[in-house]
Amino acid sequence: MATYCPIVVDYTTDEAVLAGLLNDYRLVVHRLPLRTVRDYVLTTKSGTQFTTSERENYHYWSKRLANANRDQLPIETLCILRMQALMNYPGKGHYMRYLADQQTENVLLFTSNQQQAEEQAAHTYHSKNKQSDANLAKFNAGEIQRLACVAQLSEGISIPNLQVGIIWHAFGNERKAAQRIGRATAPQP
Repeated sequence: MATYCPIVVDYTTDEAVLAGLLNDYRLVVHRLPLRTVRDYVLTTKSGTQFTTSERENYHYWSKRLANANRDQLPIETLCILRMQALMNYPGKGHYMRYLADQQTENVLLFTSNQQQAEEQAAHTYHSKNKQSDANLAKFNAGEIQRLACVAQLSEGISIPNLQVGIIWHAFGNERKAAQRIGRATAPQP
């Protein structure tokens, strides 16, 4: 590595901020308690619906995972199903809107899916929205303050002067997390 890829400059994050290579930023993690109110409506494969709470639903998946050796589904599938449940709890959406409403600067909302994006903001950026590019241009120009997106803004798109990014769900995938955080830490144009 030293021969073919020598390190020319080695910066810490703080040094890169001071040198103007990165925006100064602060990362805040909000741990949300799972809601205990039984207002979470789920639909089964057969189409029947039942009402539970976020906490009860999480305990259901955790119990199945704890007893994976007796479950018909593989442990990997149970892990994914529990993670998907966490990604979709409506309490997160309520809290995201609350945080976004507190902002006076432009705010980019990273949601887990298109339905969540549509529920979070009037202007969205995702694959099924034909106005995505126009919305991004308006957001970059400061014409709109809030833009909700799914995965498309994670990689390769620069957003000048972004002040606040709110991420719906923390992924175990470090690359996804770094790309989303990177939207707010990229250097000013």
